[in-house]
Amino acid sequence: FRLDENGNYISHSGCGNDLKSERPMVRRLIIDSILYWMKEYHIDGFRFDLSTLIDWETIEMIGREARKINPNVILIAEAWGGGYNPRGFSEKNFAAWNDQIRNGIKGENPFYGLGWIFGQWYGNNSPQRIKSYVNGTLINDEHGLFYKKEHSVNYLESHDGYTLGDFIRIADNKFRPDKVINNVNKFVKLTPRQLKLNKLAALFLLTSQGIVMIHEGQEFARTKIISSKTKIIDSHKSQIDYNSYNKDNSTNYLNYHHRDINKELYDYYKGLIELRKTYSAFRRADYHDISFYDHYESEFGFCYLLKNEDNIFMVLFNAEQNKNLEFPLPNGEWEVLVDKNSAGIKPLYKISKSIILESTTGAVLRQAKSHF
Repeated sequence: FRLDENGNYISHSGCGNDLKSERPMVRRLIIDSILYWMKEYHIDGFRFDLSTLIDWETIEMIGREARKINPNVILIAEAWGGGYNPRGFSEKNFAAWNDQIRNGIKGENPFYGLGWIFGQWYGNNSPQRIKSYVNGTLINDEHGLFYKKEHSVNYLESHDGYTLGDFIRIADNKFRPDKVINNVNKFVKLTPRQLKLNKLAALFLLTSQGIVMIHEGQEFARTKIISSKTKIIDSHKSQIDYNSYNKDNSTNYLNYHHRDINKELYDYYKGLIELRKTYSAFRRADYHDISFYDHYESEFGFCYLLKNEDNIFMVLFNAEQNKNLEFPLPNGEWEVLVDKNSAGIKPLYKISKSIILESTTGAVLRQAKSHF
């Protein structure tokens, strides 16, 4: 273990004693374990928790040796824990969790740190930062983190902190985090505004370049409420849980009945995933394939034209909270694939000249192809 000058254990991780990865036999244990999992179990990807605790030589060796077995192995860093360096991992050809898109889109906390979907700018976020996220948060842009867009692991919630659904419920001022929830099924049902916020976040996430990470249950606005029936002593029973890593099964398990309660959001995610898988433009567009346009009435409204292969798309967002925005469209007919209600690959209807987006909504359009 790593020790300070007085021989005490170091805990930059905040999780206990920090392992001394630079020691030869510790490094060997790490490398041999990874290679064993790859050879014997055919594991094709690894995520390293609090990865800045691992020394750079070991990181480089992991990449070098793992790619000898599988050149396409996916290596993902949680690039903090005794430091913060997503760019450093990108230099080593590792992907990393993009906490900037997480905080920029939803916010850092639901009380006084709300993000773009709430019509606010958190931290150093701005219209330019939001556009940078669309492109994969590349170092081409100010405050960019990654050399390649496929190094950006875009996400809005993980196992730590509030779920996205609970974050939105609290931020929407409908529920205090210390409120006792007696009817969980009633609580989990999204209000119309909460549904719009969840959909807008999902639309941004699944149309941005990079790797998409969806936490289990995010697609139906999963809630984490500490069970009133648990035998564990807890002063927060029947309340929303912030960090459930040490809670019981009843707090952490997936309640698929809640998927049925919020089926509209579930179907929206399903449609967006189908859209992303069908059209490579939303996964493999070049930096210069995307052209951005600001809305003349609002800094929270923007759109971009996306050209890829033989398709042209318009992706539009209105993060204003109480204001509809009209967007002019390029010439020709446009098929609406995603609107405030539905998402998928089948055209919902066709429009031309302009489109009006309600507050807290977005849309995806594909240019209709002429038939002669």
